Amino acid sequence: MDVALLESINNAPDEIWLLARIVLIATLTWITLRLTRRVMRQLIDRKLLTGRGEIAFRGISRVIVLLIAGLFMLEQLGVSTGTVWAAVSAVLVMIAVGFVAVWSVLSNALCSMLLLIYAPFRVGDEVELVDPANGFKLAGRVIDLNMLFVTLRETITSADGEREDVTLRLPNNLFFQRGIRSRPGRATVPLSDAHGLTTVAAKKSV
Repeated sequence: MDVALLESINNAPDEIWLLARIVLIATLTWITLRLTRRVMRQLIDRKLLTGRGEIAFRGISRVIVLLIAGLFMLEQLGVSTGTVWAAVSAVLVMIAVGFVAVWSVLSNALCSMLLLIYAPFRVGDEVELVDPANGFKLAGRVIDLNMLFVTLRETITSADGEREDVTLRLPNNLFFQRGIRSRPGRATVPLSDAHGLTTVAAKKSV
């Protein structure tokens, strides 16, 4: 009985195997879409995804899943998809790189607003970023703040004993990832007045 069943399976027409593979791909696609919706609901319940983010996540995830499923089906039908796969891979890489770049810019812009609101230091203060785990520190006098960077001026001693000023531009989000040690300067201005006052603040702090 088993031998006859195996022989009948081996002798099945190619069209049946093709149909079975397409049905399998369609089933896996349906399962993937269900899992994606479940993940999206969990993100919404945890308030990690709202409004436009929810719409974008739903649309992008559905397009990606259906596109990959369509490419697999085309391969089963004998259509060469090597060029299509290369193009899709390149587009996905560009989307990922663009997302990381945009997220970095938005993160620094948001942190600049938080620095203005909470004002942990002022222009002219001496600040020091401390990372006990790695043992490094960045220190200097705050001379400017913009949407992306906090600018510090640090005085260092060169090998020949001369003192010179160097400028450090630190991403705003770095001030929310490290401990901050600050000392009031002799003449300071609020961070909200930092834009365009780099030279003035530096002169006041000397």
